[in-house]
Amino acid sequence: MADHQASVISLAEWLHDLQVTLAISITAPHGSLLVLDCAHGAHVMPVLNCRGLCLCSQGLLVASNENIYFVRCSDRSFLKTIRFSPGSCDVHDIALRNDSILFCATRFNCIATLAAGRFDTIWRPRWIDRNKDDCCHLNGMALRDDGSIAYATCAAMSNIPLGWRSARVNGGIVVDVGSDDIVCGGLSMPHSPRLYQGRLWLLNSGTGELGTVDVHAGRFEPVAFCGGFARGLAFFDRYAIVAISSGRSHRFNGFAVQRRSGHDDTCRLLIVDTITGAIVCEERIGDEDSEAYEIVVVNRGDAGDG
Repeated sequence: MADHQASVISLAEWLHDLQVTLAISITAPHGSLLVLDCAHGAHVMPVLNCRGLCLCSQGLLVASNENIYFVRCSDRSFLKTIRFSPGSCDVHDIALRNDSILFCATRFNCIATLAAGRFDTIWRPRWIDRNKDDCCHLNGMALRDDGSIAYATCAAMSNIPLGWRSARVNGGIVVDVGSDDIVCGGLSMPHSPRLYQGRLWLLNSGTGELGTVDVHAGRFEPVAFCGGFARGLAFFDRYAIVAISSGRSHRFNGFAVQRRSGHDDTCRLLIVDTITGAIVCEERIGDEDSEAYEIVVVNRGDAGDG
């Protein structure tokens, strides 16, 4: 695994060279959607408790705690409308399967969708026997190319209200949604599971590591140390784009990454070479107390640019 190191290119140069535009959700302290445009710079739109993001026709779906918004971006402005309102279920990751929105309803320990405007559970871990109280902190899901849900991440295998909090340092798991089997354990607040180029990637947030999961061996294999609480992951070509949250919040106390990083406590964006593990770019994107949640790569046409 490559250790944290100095970057070799600026973020603006990387975006321009690869003609990439990024959308990043900043969930705290106030919440905002940040778009880094390779041609026009940065745009910011307030979105309270902004979390999950996914591409859709003509724009983005943007999740907050209670609402899922449709956002159409132009070169210099945003247009936001409420698309769906699932209620106070603490939405985290979201995805689009055909015309259905899937989302991690963390408060209700499940992955759900909205059928005819109603909340509809489509998967819940086998050990859960209640439909609320955020027992296991189910926060992330990885979809296959056909839109089926392959894996989910939880902070702990708990069935008691907020029980995950006492096990968050090393109780994190990855669950095979099809079989309900736990395919990897001993993780530290895993987030952002993603299937990319035939491998399952995730952020082991509490240790500050980007890596892959060998689901057959049940083992997490670190690729790069990111130097902070990592949450928010996307890919473009050979690169992983990783968001790092400020570690100033008391909610991050006790994690191994705090003892290991010790040099930069700001919200920032990293570009990691997935082949070598080298960090080729690192740049601050938020205030000292900002917390990021999600990243998506947005082609300019997908963003609704005119």
